[in-house]
Amino acid sequence: MLYSMCPLFELIKDVITTGIALFAVYVAYAGLNTWKAQMKGKTDYEIARRYLLATYKVRDGFKILRNPFIPIGEIEKNKIERKTYTRNEEKRIVYNERWKDLLAVVTILNVEILEAEVSWGSEARKVSEKLDKCVREIYEKLHLFLNEDVKNTEDIDLTIYDTGENNLFTIKIEKSIKEIEDYLRRHVK
Repeated sequence: MLYSMCPLFELIKDVITTGIALFAVYVAYAGLNTWKAQMKGKTDYEIARRYLLATYKVRDGFKILRNPFIPIGEIEKNKIERKTYTRNEEKRIVYNERWKDLLAVVTILNVEILEAEVSWGSEARKVSEKLDKCVREIYEKLHLFLNEDVKNTEDIDLTIYDTGENNLFTIKIEKSIKEIEDYLRRHVK
């Protein structure tokens, strides 16, 4: 009797072994998917963090560029030669340096936008278009601002100088940054 039950035991042993092997494959597959999701989440978080950090650096670059106060040390630091400059020449020197600083952080932001676009698609670039438009607008106004022949400067001054919370250009910059923040929140969860 025991002899005739051996094939049954063999069959049960094979079924149990196969079941354990299938369970191990399932656990490995589930673990791999969990690991991939964690890696994607970590990557998305890092991209979003760098994108947001670069955005804030651009925001701060705008604040520095648009500060109407020019300390004498900033003028002296940026003079190329020791000579007498006119007020307009001094202004041109300072604002050219401030523009270069803003452009440097905009370049960093563009690198982060490109990486986000690779991971998340064209929406990552599209959300930054309004901030990019602000950069182009201030460049155009800065060019006019530094041109001595321009007579009507009220519109230019409102863009170049940050005159406080109610300044329309400041509001435009803040809104464009808020849109980027809102977009990136879903990637920082």
